[in-house]
Amino acid sequence: MARRTATIIIEPHLLVREALESLIKNYRYRVVCSSASTADISNPAMVGDGPKLVILGAESTDDAVAEAASIRKLWSNSKIVLLFEHASVADFQKLLTSEVDGCVPLFASPETLIRTLDFVTTEDARVVVMARTKSPAIRPSPKDKSHQPEAGTDETPSGGTEHGTRSVNVVPMPQTRPTENDCSVAHLDGHEGDTHWTQPLRNHPKLSEREAQVLDGLVQGHANKVIARSCDITEATVKVHMKSILRKIQVANRTQAAVWALEHGHPVHQIKDAC
Repeated sequence: MARRTATIIIEPHLLVREALESLIKNYRYRVVCSSASTADISNPAMVGDGPKLVILGAESTDDAVAEAASIRKLWSNSKIVLLFEHASVADFQKLLTSEVDGCVPLFASPETLIRTLDFVTTEDARVVVMARTKSPAIRPSPKDKSHQPEAGTDETPSGGTEHGTRSVNVVPMPQTRPTENDCSVAHLDGHEGDTHWTQPLRNHPKLSEREAQVLDGLVQGHANKVIARSCDITEATVKVHMKSILRKIQVANRTQAAVWALEHGHPVHQIKDAC
């Protein structure tokens, strides 16, 4: 029998913990501990050299970052995969520089979760799973449940989607812990199930000076109207530049563009100084 991966689940909700354990035990994962937080683990040495994998859930991004830091102190070689419900551009900025090795939204299928766990634990890579749609998938606002934003609008995907949107992208996260093979994303082509594994871009697409300025503002979490005011252009022009950026870097929405920018070392300036 193949050796099963020692796994710890840290998630504040008991129902979610039990559901995760029930799911992953059918694969190559062995849950050795399940807890609401790292503070509740009385004996961190219970797993010999430590767990190979820690599946993390948290009430907020700040909680996730703090818990991931605690996990890294307890088990320095463990892989940490975060399950999240909502994530803004600002949230992704925090997660990309945290100790988290992978991010999977709760709307992803069980198959996507298992494939991501398999990849993160077998390859020295960091990945984030996001909705793969032509328009960002967000929760409809109370005022207009049918509203879906265009690619260039101010609204960003929260991580939650409607039931009709199940296709996802798996994209690279920055390698804050360099590895020998410098691998950062799955080397799989095409589609399998509801998952599209994306190769990192070898050649950065050429952005115009104005597009770079708009991307700077996006990475800082600014709305289109703030970017427009800072650059002394109209909001409609910002939307045009945003659509051009998404097309050039081959991503679907603003959040993915911000992740791409951070992953590719795009310099971030104060937007008022860049325009």
